[in-house]
Amino acid sequence: MLDATSYAAECDRLRRQIAVAVAIHRQGNGTIGALLRGAANALDLDVVQVRHSTDGYWHLADCRDRVTLVRPEPPGAPRPTTAVPPPTDLVALEENPYAPRKVEPFAVQHAQRFAITRPGFEAVPVTVRITGVADRTMWPMVVNRDTGVGVAYHGAVPDTKELVLDRDGTATLDGADVAGHSWSFQGAVFAQDGEISPLDFAFTDDAGATPNGQGATFATPIPFADAFDALAAWPHAAGVRLVQTLAVGTTRWAFFVREAVYGTTDAAGTVDLPAVAYFAAGVWDQSVFAGTPAPEAAKLAFDWEEREPFAVRLFIPERFATLDDTASPPAMPPITAVVRGAIERFRAAGIRLTVEYTSELWTLGEGVLRDIDSAEPEGTVVDGTRVWPSPLPA
Repeated sequence: MLDATSYAAECDRLRRQIAVAVAIHRQGNGTIGALLRGAANALDLDVVQVRHSTDGYWHLADCRDRVTLVRPEPPGAPRPTTAVPPPTDLVALEENPYAPRKVEPFAVQHAQRFAITRPGFEAVPVTVRITGVADRTMWPMVVNRDTGVGVAYHGAVPDTKELVLDRDGTATLDGADVAGHSWSFQGAVFAQDGEISPLDFAFTDDAGATPNGQGATFATPIPFADAFDALAAWPHAAGVRLVQTLAVGTTRWAFFVREAVYGTTDAAGTVDLPAVAYFAAGVWDQSVFAGTPAPEAAKLAFDWEEREPFAVRLFIPERFATLDDTASPPAMPPITAVVRGAIERFRAAGIRLTVEYTSELWTLGEGVLRDIDSAEPEGTVVDGTRVWPSPLPA
């Protein structure tokens, strides 16, 4: 592009970049508008308008290229040349982008209570990972004591194998799909002796009021309505179970396996009766003995994504990637690095800033269809509708 322009035109381009940079400084640094205009200016784009997503985290700037194309017209036309309007480019900024977080695996015993504390802006769905220990990880269950939601697996987790109850609703054991053996419930759970929390469940009076805490309701299995039934047929095909969540601050949890509790028989002595709910009752070769002291029952881990404080992510049009030097080593840094350096002067101190290319490529499980005038980032900035090339680039 530079070879095709005159020296005077190049000087005009640089003067305009400097003038816009000065104008941004005068208007104020450290703002969403300053970063968007600064990035657009580095790419010789003018911001036409800025749109904002409904959740307030995304900001999309519609831009026009300053370098216009002029098309010569044939002899006899009303004018000798026609300026071709440039297409609209998109420069986008995401405040507090999602970042992966996790709790490393730790040993748990049957009926162990524990808590996880995290910062953040909102509650987030969480993936639960259960690793089997010896032959003691029988019918594991993880309960959120604050929401009354439990997720469970109808089966044993072999030693060192990992059961993943994913936040997308799927379930795998050592990589194999076991969604039909996973289930969940929602309802009141018992509070811990000597511990008082405004999230504890309590019995209500006739008017439905409680002295403190949440009103207690009977636990309901979801999605498999027969999950509490000892004669239920497994695996089920009822649908997707509930997903556990982590609140901002402290979330209280409990972990269980099917520790043996001896049952009895009916008055005639012919029908076996479990002493407790079947999923916690002693069942031959499907439960474990209680130990003293309590043995390690499993290893438990959690992972999730939460919005990162003091961070922004900037997206520039994917077409600029064609200007990146593919030589090794490259003669110049990629355009994303050039833009990152250009907007450093507008960045607020202490803010982590990254620059990436937008992507219109459609991805299975993530790609979406959108309205043509959508201001939402999905389908516009990421997870687009364009088909991948064939064959795929190396």
